[in-house]
Amino acid sequence: MNLLDEYLTYLFREVDVILQPHRIEQYCDEANRRRTHRTANVSALECVVFARYCRLAMKPVLRGAIFCLWLVPPFEVPVLAAEFSAPLKVLHHFSANNQSGYNVQGGLIKGSDGAFYGTTVYGGANKNRNTLGHGTVYKIQADGSGFSVIHHFREACNPQTGVTEGKDGFLYGTTEAGGDRLLGTAFKVARDGKGFAILHHFSGIGADGKRPYAGLCVDSNVVCYGTTVEGGQHFNGTVFRVDGNGSGYRVIYHFIGKQRMDGSAPMGTLLLATDGNLYGTTSTGGQHDLGTIFAIDSNGRKYRLLHAFGDSLGDAWKPFAGLIEGSEGKLYGTTIAGGTSSQGAVFSVGKDGKGYQVLRSFPVPMGDGRNLYSPVVEGSDGALYGSALNGGVEHTGLIFRMSKDGQDYSPIWTFTLNGPEGNHPYGSVLLDTNGAIYGVTTSGGAERQRAVCRLDRASR
Repeated sequence: MNLLDEYLTYLFREVDVILQPHRIEQYCDEANRRRTHRTANVSALECVVFARYCRLAMKPVLRGAIFCLWLVPPFEVPVLAAEFSAPLKVLHHFSANNQSGYNVQGGLIKGSDGAFYGTTVYGGANKNRNTLGHGTVYKIQADGSGFSVIHHFREACNPQTGVTEGKDGFLYGTTEAGGDRLLGTAFKVARDGKGFAILHHFSGIGADGKRPYAGLCVDSNVVCYGTTVEGGQHFNGTVFRVDGNGSGYRVIYHFIGKQRMDGSAPMGTLLLATDGNLYGTTSTGGQHDLGTIFAIDSNGRKYRLLHAFGDSLGDAWKPFAGLIEGSEGKLYGTTIAGGTSSQGAVFSVGKDGKGYQVLRSFPVPMGDGRNLYSPVVEGSDGALYGSALNGGVEHTGLIFRMSKDGQDYSPIWTFTLNGPEGNHPYGSVLLDTNGAIYGVTTSGGAERQRAVCRLDRASR
């Protein structure tokens, strides 16, 4: 067996155990050691991401799809739109060699105190030779100063998404592992790191859910709403609510899945819209088992299926991110697959389920971004901004801007293999009032560390 065949065999053996995106990088590191000079210009991370996608949706073409992806040539796309200045500033490098944490999947939020907050999946003070570490919650100022870890996870482990600030000033979130049953937790912590508390230990016993992947949305009464990927009465995930003091926990909806066509395995954070209802996505389930868009009231009594992905040729499918509500009231979201090129898409739909449309399929030109794991955000100019985990000139991801009708689109920054800002942006971008775009990268950077970055708009 030659080295290339050994590498392929490794991917085929491991793809069925890659259950969460946060495990991609550890397989990537091993895959990098196995690949030959003939694949040296190929992103192993991109191969494994696509392998996971094949496991979910295209098992019959797993081998060919991976190999063909390596052969896609790096066609040029614009690196910067004219409205942005060239320098991209690195605010902080994460490293596995210190206690700041690493593997940054969740995006940033801006707290009411003006600082930015986020999480890391691994690292922290509890990292040792037997564990990768349980992750951290960190704080950083807009200019990159004042970086500090405000919480090192121990009893709760591995937050997959960022945190949300409640009206009480606490930061709320979930961990995919840890807790009494090692099946995840919902937690809160103050902005200064004090008052950490676990609101609920997920058990998977009876009707309880397990493995919360998405973050929490918090209403004005500090009631938290979230989802679990697994567990519940039908083992396909749940929607739950819990008060900010840890009381009142209950599951308000149990996903059934394809049998009822209501969706399963919700991965994205719920949206609490202006009409008071919760809106979300599921990564599987629905008529074609390709995911759904749903709505539900805060008590779980009025569940509505707004869209089942895969209804038509070229439809988007496999949404991993949550939804946003546009200023005009429509819902916008992203998918990691589907669209005319099966590489992901941006879509919109009304809150009544009407008017669904794919706004843009990725990639339209070769070398464009693909696989959108994070939601889009709306800027003050009314445009949508987002990131693609893969694609771009060197297949390492990009940041883009597009109009709400999908007609005006441009990449505004493409990541590179050796850039100091890192590559493969997983979390959502953050648009600050100062006109800058903030975001995080999951790999690369100085000495292959991860980075928090800022991209400034040029003066007009």
